[in-house]
Amino acid sequence: MIISPAPAANNLRKELKNIKVEDCKIPFTALATDAKNGDEVCLKNGDLVDAIRASVALPIVFAPVAIDGQILMDGGLANPVPADVVKDMGADYVIAVDVSSRWFTVPEELVTTRDIYHIISNAFGIIEYQIAKIPLKSADLVLRPPVMSHSWIEFDKAQEIIKAGKRELELNLKEIRRKTGYKKPSQTLTEKFLEFILNKQN
Repeated sequence: MIISPAPAANNLRKELKNIKVEDCKIPFTALATDAKNGDEVCLKNGDLVDAIRASVALPIVFAPVAIDGQILMDGGLANPVPADVVKDMGADYVIAVDVSSRWFTVPEELVTTRDIYHIISNAFGIIEYQIAKIPLKSADLVLRPPVMSHSWIEFDKAQEIIKAGKRELELNLKEIRRKTGYKKPSQTLTEKFLEFILNKQN
């Protein structure tokens, strides 16, 4: 099952125009994997849309992307949690989001299933977990949102997964502020009240 990258690429192009990676206001590097040898490829310059497409070109789902003579696939195959890349870019404090241990909690019936999608998902999970161990050591803080029950093919659960990540970040905000020296912006009484109500609802 190969999904055409055209719709996603067109939407990205409408938003990002022809911005170059090196022109991003916040330093950015897209990570991809060389399909020929499995090497990690850091895309630090060139067309931003192409770099993003290459970094998310998950095999079986999206077609690989050709850039500068290389055939590139999803960067997660070579480095699932590139905390080391961010550290090398000069970041003072690195926050990594790790979902690479998801496969450990997959129900036994899914591990033994003959469903090809779950078999592939489990295989990717095991590989991802093993590869992520080393780069994670470069992170100052590792967030592990509770998304272990989700599969990489559950695109329809995107909003649910995003909310889980947001909650995990909110739970660690005090720790992040303490270690980075970042001070929370001053708030009016109304803003404090609304934040309290919204947090209670969540």
